[in-house]
Amino acid sequence: NATSDTNNQDHFLIQRTVEAIDYSDNLGEPNWASWDLTADDLGGSGRNSSFYTDTNLPPNFNWVTTGDYTYSGYDRGHMCPSADRTDTTNDNKLVFYMSNIVPQDSINNSGVWGQFESYCRAQAQTNELLIICGPSGFGGARINTNGPVYMPDYVWKIAVVVPPGSGVPLSRVTSSTRVIALKIPNTDAATNPWPF
Repeated sequence: NATSDTNNQDHFLIQRTVEAIDYSDNLGEPNWASWDLTADDLGGSGRNSSFYTDTNLPPNFNWVTTGDYTYSGYDRGHMCPSADRTDTTNDNKLVFYMSNIVPQDSINNSGVWGQFESYCRAQAQTNELLIICGPSGFGGARINTNGPVYMPDYVWKIAVVVPPGSGVPLSRVTSSTRVIALKIPNTDAATNPWPF
């Protein structure tokens, strides 16, 4: 249901060269982010040093700032990760907009979530991956009590591992194409390593 209608504050569609996002102004974070990952996306640009308020969002939206996360106890968790967009400095910068960020438990983010991100990049050396991920399970709690960002109970990711070939990747998906789906509690309890 994502659309570019600026009054669609539950499912506002953002399309960038590096990803597509279904953004929820009401939650202060993406419902999902989706991107294509190949070896060509992985380069030597390095990691950007700053997060950015997404001033490209409609003016009637609440623009989340990096300061909204300060002292919250949660990481600024990338949906499309920095390391998936190191082909150019500009592509890496684009994934640092706060519209690509969710509040993520640090053990989850640096543990199984980060390990799976690395696994996907390894698979991209010989395959093309179609990836979608996002937060889920909102009970009403916000980071920093009354801040603009809601706390998700889970983070999830689906990766479709498409073999190389001609044509668009969807044309190469068959009944034997590998699909990996994860749903991880967004808590300190997410200590299992990837692969499970």
